[in-house]
Amino acid sequence: MADVPAFGGHGDPAFPLVFEAVPDATIVVDDEGRILLANRKACALFGWSAEELIGNPVERLIPSRFAGTHQQHRRRYHGSPDARPMGIELELFGLRSDGTEFPLEIALSPFALAGGPAVMASIRDLTHTLRFKNAAKRARYSSQVVRLGELALRTKNIDELLSVVPELIVEALRTEIVIIYWLAHGTGIRPLITHGIPAALADDPELAQALVRDGIDVDADNAPLIVNDYAEGNGVDAALARMLDVASGLRVPLIGKSGLIGVLVSHARQAKRFGDEELHFMQAVGNVIVEALTRGEVEDQLAHAQRLESIGQLTGGIAHDFNNILTVVLGNLQMLREAMEESGKAGFVKLVESAQRASRRGADLTQKLLTFSRKQSLAPSVIDPVAVLAALTDMLQRTIGEAIQIEWRVAPGCPHFLADALQLDNAILNLALNARDAMPGGGRLRVTATPLIAMAGDTDLDGELSPGNYVVIAVADTGVGMTPDVLHRAFEPFYTTKPSGKGSGLGLSMVYGFAKQSGGTIRMDSTPGRGTEVRLYFPAADAGDLATAADDTAGGLTPEIGVAQQTILVVDDDLEVLNVAQVFLTRSGYRVLLASDTGGALHWLTGPEPIALLFTDVVLSAGESGPRLAADAQRIRPGLPVLYTSGFTHGSLSVADVRPIQFLAKPYQREELAARVAFLLTEARQQERF
Repeated sequence: MADVPAFGGHGDPAFPLVFEAVPDATIVVDDEGRILLANRKACALFGWSAEELIGNPVERLIPSRFAGTHQQHRRRYHGSPDARPMGIELELFGLRSDGTEFPLEIALSPFALAGGPAVMASIRDLTHTLRFKNAAKRARYSSQVVRLGELALRTKNIDELLSVVPELIVEALRTEIVIIYWLAHGTGIRPLITHGIPAALADDPELAQALVRDGIDVDADNAPLIVNDYAEGNGVDAALARMLDVASGLRVPLIGKSGLIGVLVSHARQAKRFGDEELHFMQAVGNVIVEALTRGEVEDQLAHAQRLESIGQLTGGIAHDFNNILTVVLGNLQMLREAMEESGKAGFVKLVESAQRASRRGADLTQKLLTFSRKQSLAPSVIDPVAVLAALTDMLQRTIGEAIQIEWRVAPGCPHFLADALQLDNAILNLALNARDAMPGGGRLRVTATPLIAMAGDTDLDGELSPGNYVVIAVADTGVGMTPDVLHRAFEPFYTTKPSGKGSGLGLSMVYGFAKQSGGTIRMDSTPGRGTEVRLYFPAADAGDLATAADDTAGGLTPEIGVAQQTILVVDDDLEVLNVAQVFLTRSGYRVLLASDTGGALHWLTGPEPIALLFTDVVLSAGESGPRLAADAQRIRPGLPVLYTSGFTHGSLSVADVRPIQFLAKPYQREELAARVAFLLTEARQQERF
């Protein structure tokens, strides 16, 4: 079967989209007469389920008196297959599952699956309609839809798919002009593909406006439109017909998951050229285009999400390593400053202070990277949207200036939600500052809170939210907006359109990481010249939810006299960090034992040394783990207190029963380390008394 469309098989997950797009009841039959496929329309027409049809002889659908004749026609067709109607001169009847018969029309197209040659049969019930005299036209339409579907399965390039559509339509409909108009963000409607007229004419503003009036704004439902004769008026701008020298037209809207995305148009110089059959064909073509575009958008979104995830993993790892380095830098700077103050070299202290400030800015930067990579520590609590937006409004007005009008609104019935209050304030402030920069001449900033019920399979959120109740915090401005290219990269760390020195490119990245880590997601829409809206999704609070903000303080305990002078075992695979910890603890009055791996630590733990506390890094070299070491240590020495440290933060540990007070993030200062150690030793001593 040369030159027959071939598919990889109906197991291809994209194949049902194409198969169901065919406008008629359709079945696929192999060369032995067995039914291989049946679409929903075919099942409804004959009254059988797909399971009851597939694998059975096609003669099951034909009255017994015609079975022999049909087998002869079928064998003859397989000997010389091509797209054509079946039995133009014959009366054809189908047999429903309840035994009733009905007149029908069949158009055949050769077809190939991985298993061998087959025939696609498009079936039309003629019970309540006049028999179409030109069945070949319908076969032609179906075969062209199959051709387009084959290309849609084979290519991931939407431009390549769209480029063949005009010639395919012209060949099928025998018309003269085809235009694919696209609804482009920020630029309105524009011709994307043209056939039969110069592109400059298709781009004529008068023509485009006529199309908008008559093609897009047909009615609220974006219904298709057939114009039988432009000369008769029909609400069409007469200039349209004069410019194109056409008499009739057919316009089919292309509806994506977010609404109207374009219009598929065909014009003919013959009046009354378009009818229901042509409309069905154009709708089928439009369905294939939209499905291919939707598939491409989903793949792009997945690739973008994977890229952000990869960047997050990379930046999280970099931030961890930087925090180790900064622990050494800040630790030694602190010791150097103390030594200079003690020796009376106050003139050099300012130089050290400058280096300390720069190092702390580096620590702030790594914290932002950890926020983006979702490795920050969060303390979610129950947030009242009315209270938080009311409190933020005054602060935002002082921050962004009087030239920008701030409005806020909480939808009636909006529930409380779960989020880290401090990080939420920072996120909204970041978005407000971006909005201020986008409105240099002033404008309006609107902050709203609305409830949302996420359902399984919600296409707008691409499955990013689990089904349930959420609160959407939206920050919208009337600023300059973003182009699609800028919008696509807006959440990438270090990407910024601001002048050098005006921004780090981490603001939106931090907001992205915060929303994701909070169990929600983020969406952003922007149109050049019309502004930007960012929506943050947070889980709604249940009635029994309590604040879970962690108390990272000493809890009111006062270190007891005699806590110092005890022995601390320090474990870290970075020798420079070990040295800083040793000096800090020694200067605080403790004896210190050092180990760079679990083997060295277990040597001390199984020995006679009286160890009072284990201070260990969470991630050690060679796949070793601080928490696993701590478990072994507490089996050897029950009740041994443990203090963890890491270049990551407490919220990223995924370690059971580790309180915030048991964790010290790098880089740390001597006073912070001494306070944590003293607290844990005091707590352990008090527990021994009870």
